[in-house]
Amino acid sequence: MLGIPLVLLEMGLGQVFQGGHAAALAAIHPRLRGFGTASVVCAVLVTAYYCQILGLSICYFLASLTSAALPWAGGGDSSAQFFDSVTEVSGGVGEVTKLAWQVENAVLVNPSPIFLAT
Repeated sequence: MLGIPLVLLEMGLGQVFQGGHAAALAAIHPRLRGFGTASVVCAVLVTAYYCQILGLSICYFLASLTSAALPWAGGGDSSAQFFDSVTEVSGGVGEVTKLAWQVENAVLVNPSPIFLAT
């Protein structure tokens, strides 16, 4: 409900003040630069979070295209079997395991089309 009006407001402020989010809000009042900077930091953190989710989705999709029998096809809790076999999730923060390269590659390749499109 608020998404489209806020996007239009941000685009309008950027057009009027000829700057990014922090610069546009600083042009209104110098103390508002912090709000602009905070919104940029939040956008970067949300983007990093969604890149992780998309990376896991890409791994799940590519693992489902294999011709061999899927480890999670036998029934039971398919998400737990996926996380155990494909992503190799550790038991907790204190347990160090090897790096799951297929997940890392998917996460690193994930933002490339976004970067190339802008």
